[in-house]
Amino acid sequence: MKKLICNYSVIRFLPYPETGEFVNVGILACCPQVGWMDFVLEPRKTKRISDFFPELDIEIYRAGRQHVAAELERLVAEPRLADPAQWALLTHQQYLAGVFVEIIRPREELFRFGSPATLLTENPQNDLKVLFNHYVERHFALHKDYQETLMTERLTELFRVENLIGRYRREQVGNDDYHVTLPFVERIGDDPRPVRALKPLNLMQAEATQIRDHGDAWSTRVERLKRMDYLPRHMMFAVQCPPVTERKRYDAAKEICDLLQEKGVEIAPFENQNRLTRFAAQSD
Repeated sequence: MKKLICNYSVIRFLPYPETGEFVNVGILACCPQVGWMDFVLEPRKTKRISDFFPELDIEIYRAGRQHVAAELERLVAEPRLADPAQWALLTHQQYLAGVFVEIIRPREELFRFGSPATLLTENPQNDLKVLFNHYVERHFALHKDYQETLMTERLTELFRVENLIGRYRREQVGNDDYHVTLPFVERIGDDPRPVRALKPLNLMQAEATQIRDHGDAWSTRVERLKRMDYLPRHMMFAVQCPPVTERKRYDAAKEICDLLQEKGVEIAPFENQNRLTRFAAQSD
């Protein structure tokens, strides 16, 4: 199938231009080649708006969203009603492209549009949903490894600043029958057992069951490496935990931390950079 050029822009709610802070609430997309333009707006959720702007009267957002939705619906209806054959004409394609550009033109309003971007697509309607899931729903952040990837990147930068990064490598720990990949591993000579390792561990999942499941998986890995005599001589988990006020999730995370410590590994809060760098800087 022929690839289509699709232009899109993220719809943003920006109630206070003085700060420039905004929340992504929708996507507008346009494929002039086939006379297609459509949008998706967050239909119901307001909690993320009130969480980000707690002092805002949420009715201002609701009324503004209703107005924007009605105006966009009016604008995208025109190409839907047109004769499909006319979109083969360059003049009609240029007209629709101009409409898109005019819609996203910078204005001093509550709802604004981000800089236009482009993608190649075979199905613009499906990809509109994909863009909405990425920019508004943030589905990428739901991937179980995503937060720990970000944590690893932050530690990499921290160790680089502290001139420690040269000591550590991302390596598999174990043997051909069983091994675990750790992002920060230090070895001395040909010893198959690393001298030191550090692993970011995210225990901030939405439910206590998810926290326990993720933590139990790492507890099992630690136990197996220990039985095989491949567990690093010094190992630390840099942990992100829920706040103590969220009792069920906090208790689940604490349970996992206690379980790991019982297996002989150290636990440190991810936010405690001094403790993490002290551990990484030690030498045996």
